[in-house]
Amino acid sequence: MRRAANRGCRVDCSLDCSIVSAFTRWCEGTKTEAELLFQLAKEFPDDSLQSSRDGSSQSADHKSAGLITRPTKTKQGIVTFSRRTLPTHAKYVVFHRQRGVSTAVFGGVNIGDRFRCWRDFAIRCEGRAAVGALAMCVNGEAATFLPTVEAFSKGPGLPAGSARVTNPTTFKHVLNPGPKKPSHLTSSGQKQTTGSRFDKFKQALTVGSRDRNKTRDAEARANGLGFVANTPSGFDVTSYVAPWLRAFPGTYHVLPALERLMGDTRYDEYVIAAAYLDTQGSRVLKLALDRGADVALVMPRVPNVYRDANAKALSGLMDLYGLDGKDSPSRDTTRDTNTPKDSEKQKPKGRLVAYVCDDMLHAKVFLARDSRGAVPDACMIGSCNLKQRSFFQFAELNALIVQPLVAKQLGNELVAIITGSERVVIGGPALAYKEPKATIEEWCG
Repeated sequence: MRRAANRGCRVDCSLDCSIVSAFTRWCEGTKTEAELLFQLAKEFPDDSLQSSRDGSSQSADHKSAGLITRPTKTKQGIVTFSRRTLPTHAKYVVFHRQRGVSTAVFGGVNIGDRFRCWRDFAIRCEGRAAVGALAMCVNGEAATFLPTVEAFSKGPGLPAGSARVTNPTTFKHVLNPGPKKPSHLTSSGQKQTTGSRFDKFKQALTVGSRDRNKTRDAEARANGLGFVANTPSGFDVTSYVAPWLRAFPGTYHVLPALERLMGDTRYDEYVIAAAYLDTQGSRVLKLALDRGADVALVMPRVPNVYRDANAKALSGLMDLYGLDGKDSPSRDTTRDTNTPKDSEKQKPKGRLVAYVCDDMLHAKVFLARDSRGAVPDACMIGSCNLKQRSFFQFAELNALIVQPLVAKQLGNELVAIITGSERVVIGGPALAYKEPKATIEEWCG
């Protein structure tokens, strides 16, 4: 951030400074670097902020999205820092360029020296549609409907079941944006729709906000990228003490989107990397397992926190669905042993194969596959853990992506992690936990 400010950039940043976060850090034995951001903001002040504080309605929401609200003409840049008073777990960075393609990076990666050795996932998206869609989502302005694989597979002019995809770093306009905007004449006298000239004019006024609109959000979704977010709006004492009873005030779209993906009957195979797991997260995985889908799950052997809570939740799943390598009947054999009459009474459950990784795996990644290849692979990546407080209390950002190249790259990375991991054996040390430590950890997380 300092390097960017030194070369004249504007940096708007925010950090979770809530009471909930402070308690979590106390439990984990970690600390925050918020004071360094305060100092950085004092070192690179926004001289116009004080004069424009009154009547400036757009700065707050732009800062909350990490967006640049205006270009900086001075040699020294500007740094602004906003303290988040509600628990915020989302991780994203948006880079706006006056000349060139804007970029968004999001996922589960934390920013800090102590996270350098952790294994994690993030997605880099380039293009106005991706950046605009992310800005819409984190500001609560995105489309109210949740992104679904089916919606991505039925783009304009495409038959049902075929995938509309592009290069993961390219987003072409494919949707009708509605009424045409005023057109301009080029030097050759030909008409062109509002484009380069007007965009440059808007860019000079509101860098970063020009693509924060419904058209860009719809464009991103039509090209296989849909964002979902949790946005808490207040603190609730009852919810904090008993998180299983109700959520904090606000909107929470990540869990419904994840439940849709895991419950999608078109997919029968899932590969998942998860840093943490509790009872609520286990229910999400059961949506796939109970309908007969197979799940490969890789987790850290010794996570930085909540090791016993992980083992307790994973042990419960392994008891119901787990294979430990001693008995691994094929999918067809398992299903053919039932007569049609028996199959109607009880549908075979899916199989869970679990692995533990020696590295600190901080991932929150889901890859859904159809073994027949009838529908495109889908993946979800973001900041939301498979835990109750992530689902119902924390600000989170996830994305559902349906693009073959992204799915292939993600699948290769997951295979590499699993190949270097140890398969979990039922009753083995990876599933050992102590009470009441496991229950306390589940409540804390």
